[in-house]
Amino acid sequence: MSAGAGTDVHHDLSLHTLYAALTPGTTHEQVEKALLAELNKIKTSGVTAAEVATVKQQYIAEDAYKRDGTAGVASELSEWIGVGDWTLYVTFPQKVQQVTPADVQRVAKQYFGADQSTTGWFVPVAPKTEKGS
Repeated sequence: MSAGAGTDVHHDLSLHTLYAALTPGTTHEQVEKALLAELNKIKTSGVTAAEVATVKQQYIAEDAYKRDGTAGVASELSEWIGVGDWTLYVTFPQKVQQVTPADVQRVAKQYFGADQSTTGWFVPVAPKTEKGS
């Protein structure tokens, strides 16, 4: 199983997504239980400074790639204008650098409750074959 998480900072800061790709033999129930256990671990035990540093570095690298070249700069600046504050183009990366492990735990406790979540499973179905094909 591989898993990840993400938030689209330009479109909906209130939407945080957890996702996982199942390996053969793994059930949706097992994966959902594992993801919820990780969320609960963050809420109760927090995260380490090293984990926060890793995520910050990933964000900074991704942001640098988005700003590569004039078209990238124009696109990113346009996205922040769409959010409503073009100055976030400059200040948001600085704000990311200020995040602490305590911030992560506080936000997880505040927003990652079962009453504020939706769970969906993608269950692929084999395509139907037409008779005579």
